[in-house]
Amino acid sequence: MTAGRWSLSLIAAFCLTLVPRETVQALSPRADSSFSPIVVIDLVPVVSEEFAVATRVFSFTTDDSDPLIVELVGLVNSLNARDSLGGAQRLLSFVRQHGEELSVHSSNRWVSHKGDSVEVILLRPSRQSGAVDFEEKARQSRLTADIDSLMEIAGAIAKKNFGAGPAGVSFALRKYRLRNGRGVLRISAATAPLATDPERNGASGEQPAPLSTTLITGPAERVFLSANSAYTKIRQVKFNTDGGTFDPGNKPTELLIGVNYSLQDIFQNDAATGAKAFLKGIYFGFLVEPTKRPFNQLAATVGFRHSPPPFESLFSLETVSPYIGLVWARDDVPDPNSETHVKTRYGRPAMIMGLALGLDKALGWVQGSR
Repeated sequence: MTAGRWSLSLIAAFCLTLVPRETVQALSPRADSSFSPIVVIDLVPVVSEEFAVATRVFSFTTDDSDPLIVELVGLVNSLNARDSLGGAQRLLSFVRQHGEELSVHSSNRWVSHKGDSVEVILLRPSRQSGAVDFEEKARQSRLTADIDSLMEIAGAIAKKNFGAGPAGVSFALRKYRLRNGRGVLRISAATAPLATDPERNGASGEQPAPLSTTLITGPAERVFLSANSAYTKIRQVKFNTDGGTFDPGNKPTELLIGVNYSLQDIFQNDAATGAKAFLKGIYFGFLVEPTKRPFNQLAATVGFRHSPPPFESLFSLETVSPYIGLVWARDDVPDPNSETHVKTRYGRPAMIMGLALGLDKALGWVQGSR
């Protein structure tokens, strides 16, 4: 086994030690499947030109305790009652009235397992038919994709205004059961005039363009790899074989590979703000050198993937995130008992700080620079 593959094997082995028991248990099928997302697709055109086209897609989970989402879920459940068309009108009005607030809670990440179901509600004009299509593709885990990227490197939702919408609103309900443990689920919706509609040929106005949204499915994923730039004042003592002397002041490499564990699922892309969101964005890292001697340096770090309040609107830390921690470097020291009279040991720790870049982004940059 080559030194490079040996280093990758050590990194992968360390990843396994970072995965908590709860995450391992989550990888097995669940007996309770009550947790499910609700996707609301609004394809009802607006009446007034004053408003932008109110075609929006919202994705929520039934376990969200926010009062706004609880009310929305109640409106969705009312669609199964006798007053189903009236329920559709109330749901449309609610979505139009609270669209900007709902977009803060909307997310395309669904922590799921094979066999779980997603429910789609398509709001449409009553004189039009609605079609909902599903396309599911299997995907790798983030950790597997990061390791592939490492080996290859070695070789928001826009804000809109909402109108009240026309009368005569209907809806369509669709359910889809996941076929893959991890995947990317694309949901597409479109409307068309009914064949029996007498105004079909003389209808005025354009039909809303088809809408689609994508859900990232699979168990929660918290472990990821990163390429880390490092700044530290630590220096190493190296043995000079030519002069037979120990030379202090050698600067170690400033590029490290990080194995990280996030407090939040790394695919979660909600727009939450405040101190709670900032704390959820904390991750812990273990850094090594991407060389034949990966443990020539070791570092333990704490990083931040969410901007601290009140700077959320100024910059994002999801692509490039800062970190700080301690680093240990191996020094050459005399050893009269060995054949070379030299051995290595870790010296005193020093502070380290820098920026971490996800390996999927790093690969894109490397390929783009070719």
